[in-house]
Amino acid sequence: MDENGKFILNTDCLLEIMKFVIRLYHDLRMRLACRIAKMLIELRVNKISSQNRHLFWRSYLQSIKERFSFDIELDFVQHKYERSVYLTAVSKDLIHTEISKLNVNITAEALMDICQSYPNLRKLSLQNIEIHGSISDITAYCGNLRELRITLNPEVKAAQYAPLAKLPNLTTFIISGVQEVGSIDLFFADMRRWHRPRSLQPLTVTIKDKIFKSPSVTFAAFNSLRYLKIYQYYKYNSEWDINFTAEYDLNDLSEDGNSINGSLATISVGQLVGLVFDRCKEEIVLTIDKISDIRKLGSLSKLPNFNSLLIRTDSCDVPFNQSKLQNLFRSLASNESIALKSCIIRNILLDRVGALELASITSIRFLKCELSEWRSVQFLSQLYNLEYLKINVHDSVDASTSRLVTYLLSTCQFDTDNNYPKR
Repeated sequence: MDENGKFILNTDCLLEIMKFVIRLYHDLRMRLACRIAKMLIELRVNKISSQNRHLFWRSYLQSIKERFSFDIELDFVQHKYERSVYLTAVSKDLIHTEISKLNVNITAEALMDICQSYPNLRKLSLQNIEIHGSISDITAYCGNLRELRITLNPEVKAAQYAPLAKLPNLTTFIISGVQEVGSIDLFFADMRRWHRPRSLQPLTVTIKDKIFKSPSVTFAAFNSLRYLKIYQYYKYNSEWDINFTAEYDLNDLSEDGNSINGSLATISVGQLVGLVFDRCKEEIVLTIDKISDIRKLGSLSKLPNFNSLLIRTDSCDVPFNQSKLQNLFRSLASNESIALKSCIIRNILLDRVGALELASITSIRFLKCELSEWRSVQFLSQLYNLEYLKINVHDSVDASTSRLVTYLLSTCQFDTDNNYPKR
């Protein structure tokens, strides 16, 4: 206030007020645009509008978009017989969502009209709703689409989705329902025929599924497979609960020379088994529990370009069943195409048989593990490529075992340590 008791705003206050008014104006304009877009979807899908009315609101929405830039995200959802779509408008500083209720089935023709109305459509999710007709019909109107999510229709061959792989700005293509289709080999055979020109930016095809009816997961171990994650939770009421994710580089998919049958891998996942494969790190991380069954993970040997294996458990206070590891070691050793260079086994004591099977993987150069007794060391000496070995032996050294230590010291860097370091 001044000396006369009048309230005077300085320039900083006026500037903040102006910013608030402008932001409020933009917020109201975005809300209006969302409401109009929501209404257009309801009018088109529910078929309750005349052509003239539809054209008017579409033109009005276009006039708003010309003065106010924002992106559109559409998420179609179906819960039993209820269908709806979540429409989200996103600008640099604002985000607003509207929900539309749909009274009829969604047709490919209606979806095509919706995409044509929103050239600024960036994300489209059709994972939880049935579309009548070919989804690929939208390709001509989704040039700016960056992310697409769909659920496979068992009655539609994967080859019909090939045009979607050519969307120029698409970088993420997420597909669910693959594990539920009748012929997984046909799906991957069709997917490998999808062509994406090298002139377009890279596209990642991600397969994501939740599996309840079987402990088995089937996927294609193509060279283009860059990431794989599988996790099995506790089994309740005779139902499995497996989360499955696989990522493929589509630009490299067509160049994969392996046959479909030779590339397919089926893994039976036991309870509380977690598996992560990262092609960039060339590594498999296997997380297991004392109740986990990993005897049927032999198909891991088909995974491309991995030379590092980390096996870990948090149940270090409970004795681990050694037989669960033996089949895994045996399958890795029998595959001549695998050159496992690094192996780390954490919080699991290997007995003589476990050490013997591990030593059959003669390509190992770097090894960290824990042994229950010194006599097991004699098997590790068979690793003639070994360059570095770090072990924690839960046994005392005596005269009869010291010669084993001497031999290992002559062939590699060797360290016995009761404080086994974490990676």
